[in-house]
Amino acid sequence: MLRPSALFELARGDSRFESALDETVRAALERLEQRLRRGGGPQLLGEICAELLRAGGKRLRPMMALVSANAIGLPTATAIDLAEVTELTHAAALLQDDVIDEADTRRGQIAARRRWSNTLAILSSDHLLVRSLRLLNGLQAPAVMQLYLDAMEQMLGAEAEQHLAKRSGDLSVESYIRIAVGKTGTQFGFACGAPLLCAGAAGGAASLDRFGREMGVAFQIADDVRDVLQLDPSKPTTLDLADGIANLPIRMAAADDAEVREFLRRTPECAPTAAEIAGIAERTRSPQAVRSATALGRRHLAAALDALDGLTDTAAFAPHRAVCDWLGRELEQQAALA
Repeated sequence: MLRPSALFELARGDSRFESALDETVRAALERLEQRLRRGGGPQLLGEICAELLRAGGKRLRPMMALVSANAIGLPTATAIDLAEVTELTHAAALLQDDVIDEADTRRGQIAARRRWSNTLAILSSDHLLVRSLRLLNGLQAPAVMQLYLDAMEQMLGAEAEQHLAKRSGDLSVESYIRIAVGKTGTQFGFACGAPLLCAGAAGGAASLDRFGREMGVAFQIADDVRDVLQLDPSKPTTLDLADGIANLPIRMAAADDAEVREFLRRTPECAPTAAEIAGIAERTRSPQAVRSATALGRRHLAAALDALDGLTDTAAFAPHRAVCDWLGRELEQQAALA
């Protein structure tokens, strides 16, 4: 069996997480992985996209789509189509992020913009979005298409807000949450809610959309803390700092540290030295900032679980609670490392 993603490495041995993945979901993840690795489309653009998709990733978005679909007995073919849409859309956003951030690497390999060009990276991103729209069109479900378009519009707005916040020096937590909801929460909201819309359960879809948004913010916070604590060697904190990008724990550290605030204010225009970046990176690993960030992540997890309470068949969505349990444990472990 293919190992679907790095997420399984993060959650290895966690029985609460593994309980979310019955054999139906595991088999669907394997089929999805095979589809993603095959690629498709115009020869060069298809190969650029396949390189990124074959490089791995956590695959949590498609997993949540499959878990939601399994909870309501959605046909497997439809479930895999929706799961593929979520991963293709995420990959499209990554290609664009790397161009915007002038990133050199992605998932441990040379970023598409560096290997090929900014132009081809953007065209490849557009190609993935076209593939997503074709899959959605094939489902003949207008409500699902509308949910997707709404999510895409919010993602674009959040990306614009992040760009403007970087220029204006807005380091507020409120701005961070809006951006996290728009860029990450909407993707998880679609993944969790779209299967129910396919089944005609609009009320349940709204609850799962809210669940996904809140869980997505918590996931983004956990990912940010992993970066700051340097738990993932392929994503060093120094890359964000060099570009003046402030994730949540960095913002929280800046609130109490004038030196961090001043560094972020003048970066990246002033091209800081490697020594300056390393010094600031150390200051951003403030125990108080890390603990405050993880506490906020747990509050968003609690809000996600509240969203499940409005569902009629709560037992069917036990796997969603199991994923929240796993993510909560991850946040607790991060706080303990601070």
